[in-house]
Amino acid sequence: MSELEEVTKAKALEYQKELGDKGLQAIFELGPDEMGAAAFAKSQIWAENYMKEYQNIGRILSRYFMAGTSSFQAFQDAREEGASDWEAAALFWGYFSGMYAIMGTDIGEHILPELRLSK
Repeated sequence: MSELEEVTKAKALEYQKELGDKGLQAIFELGPDEMGAAAFAKSQIWAENYMKEYQNIGRILSRYFMAGTSSFQAFQDAREEGASDWEAAALFWGYFSGMYAIMGTDIGEHILPELRLSK
């Protein structure tokens, strides 16, 4: 992280502590110079929170996709081996739930690096 980013983040945290739950009203009570800095700090905090949520959604979708594609392959293999639809579906859901659970552990982060939020 560059020095400018560190200073900006420190200022953002300082203004967040100062403003607390007062929101925009507190910004308008500040002077013109402080108002711009506080607005910038609030926008930076909002952007960081947005990105964390965006990454969390991507992590969940990656887990579903990986578990779903692997499970579907197991379903197709079971059907080719002569299993009934019910048996293949039971295999699919068992495989899917196991694979999804594994993806939620540290092992899953090694299989899918996209699951790590701290990339």
